[in-house]
Amino acid sequence: MEVNTAVVRAPPKSCVKGQTLRPSDPVDPAGALAEHEYTKQVLRNVGVKMFEIETDESFPDCVFIEDPVFFLDDVAFFPQLGHETRRGEREAVLEFVKKNFPKLRCIEMTGEGFMDGGDICYLGGDKKEILCGVSTRTNLEGVRQLQAAFPDYVVTPIPVPIVEEGGLLHLITHASRYGPGPYLVIGKSEASQKVKRLIQEKAVSQVEFFEVPDDWAANCIYLNGYVLHCSQEEYPESFKAYQEKFGDKAIPLKNKEFDKIDGSLTCRVRLLNYE
Repeated sequence: MEVNTAVVRAPPKSCVKGQTLRPSDPVDPAGALAEHEYTKQVLRNVGVKMFEIETDESFPDCVFIEDPVFFLDDVAFFPQLGHETRRGEREAVLEFVKKNFPKLRCIEMTGEGFMDGGDICYLGGDKKEILCGVSTRTNLEGVRQLQAAFPDYVVTPIPVPIVEEGGLLHLITHASRYGPGPYLVIGKSEASQKVKRLIQEKAVSQVEFFEVPDDWAANCIYLNGYVLHCSQEEYPESFKAYQEKFGDKAIPLKNKEFDKIDGSLTCRVRLLNYE
């Protein structure tokens, strides 16, 4: 799926109050904004058109635009977010999408379905498959509604280990796409290897895995041949692995501040193809 457009949302100063599953140092809002601005610069440099939604101090996690919307073909799908404090984020995102991408058909999750977009792992390929994590933020009714929204695709549920077993927040934190098809980066921990085995057992696609030493570094952004990945400062061994595998197509991004509130690289960007 080639893309030409990126949607981002600036971090609010209130991001210091963002949700997290693990103890960490406090977020530096100025540092978070600098990481956000650099990400925008990199996205422009690789040739995508940039759209930015105004931030909202009422929602500390609203920078994580991956969660309230998912774009595929001519559909914008709006999950009902898994954490109740974030559910109000959808309204502004829905309004923005309707205004700026009027050709898209908007589908909203309803009822007892819950999902964070970070549990949606698009594979595409010949099988037209979407993996969907079943996690503390995403339930099976949410998976069912995702399948209903994209009837031409195979949606495969993948259980995400709980944090007490080493699990991370979302499926795409454990495994993210590094190529134009069923190609996934995955970490080497016991929990990530469990996710790998589950994908191998349940997916209809033949997935090719690329392993990196650090679980949190397994989250990358694949963008039209480029792989945007972890920085050397944060994960030096995984940084080296990306650079060796992808060469001049590997672009490092800093994510130090967002990592403190369980935010990975893909959390901060939604990509689509829009003409």
